[in-house]
Amino acid sequence: MAFLLIHQEVKSEDYLNSAHVIDNAGGSAQSSSFINTSAIGQPFGFDANNSNIFVNYGGFLPGLNNVDSDKDGLSDADEVDSDTNPNIHALKDRLLLHYTFDADSYGTSPFWGVEDASENSRRGSIRDLPENVQFVPNRFGISKSAMKFSDSNNLKREVIYSSDSGKPSFPETINRNQTVSFWFYLSDQDIVGNQVLFEFWDLESSVDKFKGFEFLVNSETKAFHWATSGEQRYRSDSTPIKSKTWHHVLLILGGEWHDLTNEKGIAFLLDGKLTGVFPNTELELLNVNFNNKNLRIGASDSDPNSKPFHGLIDDFRFYDRSIGRTEIDLFVNVDNPTTIVTKPKPIDTDSDGLTDIAEVDVHKTNPTLADTDGDGLSDGDEVNKYNTDPLTADSDGDNFNDNEELVAGTDPNDNNNYPIKIEPPVITASPKSIYVKTKSEAVFEVQSTGNFISYQWFFNKTPLTGANSNVLLIQKTSKEKEGTYTVEIWNDAGKDSRDATLTLVEEPPVFTSIPDRFDLVYEKDETLILSPKVKSVGPTTFQWYKEGNQLEGKINLSLLIESVDYDDADNYKLVATNIFGTTTSENMRVSVVDETKIGQHVNNKFPKIQGLIDSSPAVGKDGSIYYATIGESGYLYRHKSNGDRKWGISFNSALRGSPAIDDNEVIYVLEDTGALHAIENQGSTAKKLWRYKLKGDEIDAEGEYREFGNSPAITLDGTIIFGWFDKNVYAVKNGDLVWKFPTEGRILASPSIALDGTIYIGDEEGNLYAIKSDGTAAWPKPFSTGEQIITRPAIDSQGNIYFGSFSDKFYAIDSDRVPIWTFDTKQDIWSSAVIRADGTVYFGADNGYFYALSTETGEVKWTYRIKENWQRSSTAALGLDGSIYFTLWDDSFYSINRIGKKLWSIKLKGDGDDIATFSSPSLLDDGKIYVGIQDGDNGRINIIQGGSPIDTNSPWPSFGGDMQNTGRVVVSTSNSDSFRPKLRLINTDTESVTIQITGDAFENYKLQSSNNMENWKVVPNAKNIQTNFRGKANFKTPIIIDGTTFLRLISE
Repeated sequence: MAFLLIHQEVKSEDYLNSAHVIDNAGGSAQSSSFINTSAIGQPFGFDANNSNIFVNYGGFLPGLNNVDSDKDGLSDADEVDSDTNPNIHALKDRLLLHYTFDADSYGTSPFWGVEDASENSRRGSIRDLPENVQFVPNRFGISKSAMKFSDSNNLKREVIYSSDSGKPSFPETINRNQTVSFWFYLSDQDIVGNQVLFEFWDLESSVDKFKGFEFLVNSETKAFHWATSGEQRYRSDSTPIKSKTWHHVLLILGGEWHDLTNEKGIAFLLDGKLTGVFPNTELELLNVNFNNKNLRIGASDSDPNSKPFHGLIDDFRFYDRSIGRTEIDLFVNVDNPTTIVTKPKPIDTDSDGLTDIAEVDVHKTNPTLADTDGDGLSDGDEVNKYNTDPLTADSDGDNFNDNEELVAGTDPNDNNNYPIKIEPPVITASPKSIYVKTKSEAVFEVQSTGNFISYQWFFNKTPLTGANSNVLLIQKTSKEKEGTYTVEIWNDAGKDSRDATLTLVEEPPVFTSIPDRFDLVYEKDETLILSPKVKSVGPTTFQWYKEGNQLEGKINLSLLIESVDYDDADNYKLVATNIFGTTTSENMRVSVVDETKIGQHVNNKFPKIQGLIDSSPAVGKDGSIYYATIGESGYLYRHKSNGDRKWGISFNSALRGSPAIDDNEVIYVLEDTGALHAIENQGSTAKKLWRYKLKGDEIDAEGEYREFGNSPAITLDGTIIFGWFDKNVYAVKNGDLVWKFPTEGRILASPSIALDGTIYIGDEEGNLYAIKSDGTAAWPKPFSTGEQIITRPAIDSQGNIYFGSFSDKFYAIDSDRVPIWTFDTKQDIWSSAVIRADGTVYFGADNGYFYALSTETGEVKWTYRIKENWQRSSTAALGLDGSIYFTLWDDSFYSINRIGKKLWSIKLKGDGDDIATFSSPSLLDDGKIYVGIQDGDNGRINIIQGGSPIDTNSPWPSFGGDMQNTGRVVVSTSNSDSFRPKLRLINTDTESVTIQITGDAFENYKLQSSNNMENWKVVPNAKNIQTNFRGKANFKTPIIIDGTTFLRLISE
């Protein structure tokens, strides 16, 4: 009966088995299939079906009838002949080192390398990082049982067993016979020349004096050679090898192996077949003690001409003996479970392509279940075809089972290569609406989850050609491209969409309103709220400033300061910025008052200054106080409203009259030498912009009476008007003369400008002139009073003119020069008049009376007796509450009400007997009164707390008309605009609410309620609510619980 030795196939596409086997005739054959049987050491016997004969090493066994004491498949007689120990298994007899190269023999900590299966503790270190080491199926297809050495990705992975200087590598008693046995698999990925399979080298020798032995294979010639001392000595071409094929190598020194000259040599066997015996010339390395010899597998550091091995190595053994011919099969087929059968009939119960024994003993799968792990692949296909794990449905752990990956065309052994599930797209970041300038670039972007996504952008629901990505770029935006942009995304699983808008920003922010007047006046400990209104397109940022200094953290549209204090009184501005630009609001001057101190002096920081102050202070838009002085040289000063001096600028001679301020905050003053000056406020300093110097005779006003208070006026177009002692009225703009109008007498007074632009001014001859804006006479001849006029005319909103002269009379004439009425005071009239909107004109005369006359008839409404005291040329100022303020020459300041009754008076604060001057008072919105006085030989500004702001509803409430002393008629603002009442809830309790009204000063309101905003009724306890001088009033009312309630204010 003939017996065929059948080997197991390697179940891997990369490492197909072609191991040579030895038949009973000593030949070799290729295996195509296998049957898994018992492990080494199982005795002879038949299975239950008497169909298989099991053997323990897989080769033809000569001498089967002999005794085999160590059960190694060799008879004791053969072992004695081979000089082996019959009581020790041949594979273990004098085994010095054994590397199985399977994953179980690999250690990582604290030792990185492979363990020595010979139990001699000659562990081999691996020259590579642990995470790079790879274990693959061996020649029998058993997974992770062979080690992958160098390849194209790692050009030097090697295993080293190295001695140290204090301990020999191998026993000193080693004899002169050795055997090296191993399996290798040559890769064809990189065709490399001489590749080192293993080497021994002497640690005591340097590389250039190499003493050692190298065994190499050449992947180009498919031949072997070995070298000593770094030089090739022998080459074997008789049995070429193949790539991607497992081969077995035996190198045997000594024993029964001799060369052709019958000398001991090295036998080289490839796949169990003797290739030749080579003489031991120059191979003394293998015949000497192995003290200080290193073993390196897979590479060489000693031979610069050799390369690392590219492939797999398995089952490397080193023996301290030479094996005999009878042992060849045992070494060639070591650890190979094979079967000798007469008629191979493998048992595969579940027909999965794996025998039952292989499933139980090798793969640990269920032999009765074709798909142990339930992944849809048979165990046999997983092992033999796909190299996947038959015990795990998801071999690579990527959350897709092996069958799913194969169906999808991905690698079930690579967790970075897995099927992609199509999920419905979901927009996670919508395109943002964009605000841009015209001709700018705009970019919309959408972000989403999902895969295989398609995109389409739309403009106003119309698809955009070529807009098929997650980003939409719009170049050179224009009005035509302004609108709604929509992005739609989709895949086979669903779709999603979002909208965004493109808006052009064509101007910077615009302030439509800012808090003014009473919204800027607060009592101490109130809550300050500044709420300007801004029109702006797109994102807008805000920053508040106080007196030019940035307020940290104040970046909202409204500014809120709780428990306001006197230090909070200052100038505030809001800067608003959008992408187009930045706009700064007009100044919002906040005042903090104490109503309990009305009629008292206010502590301030105004210092004494050189020279007297006859001028009426002018108030800038930011609340700055400007005034002029007389003396050897004149000065113009600017102070903050609390008296802090910002700057002072000097002139060659005294300044006459009062300063006037235009809309650009340029200040104009007249100098006695006959010059008009324009001064620019630059914050902490002043700059003289230009000077217009009069020419001719009689231009020097030095020595003229102080009460001759020539002051400039300013037209709406910024032209400066003034009269002078040279009998001319001048119009100057930007330092250039516009026109000059001659008069019959010297001009000792100040001009006034009507709403139609007509200029009125009196001269020393008693004439009142009307001059058109082009410098021509408006009347055929002036209106004559017969005596000098030093007063400034007051003009009402109808264009009627009111003034007095030294003719003892006070006049009312219309714009056509027609007298309306005349009132005789029997004394000179020095002071200019003021006019209230209720039809009352006020002035003081030298007869000891202050008059209130009807503007329509001239009838006396009332008089206030000032006895021997007089007002001289100081003009009164009108408060919004009907009060009237003026200085008398008893050095006191007076307040009387609208019916002529004294409210209070207070002595001016200064040194000397003559404190009062010709300075007329100015009022701020917080009710503070500013008036110049004489303090000894110096001047000073007094601040007195009044009970009302200036009456801006009246056409001529002060000497200069308005607080800037422009000499123009004041245009009042109706309640519906400037004083629209507002309601604010400020407190609630269980039974009532407290509501604050902000409206007009001293106005009476009624509160009404409604549930439907159609039927209104008066709230009983809120029939008559009067605001204070700041336009505020608080009232408490019971909580109305009848559903939703609306409240409104009705002005009486």
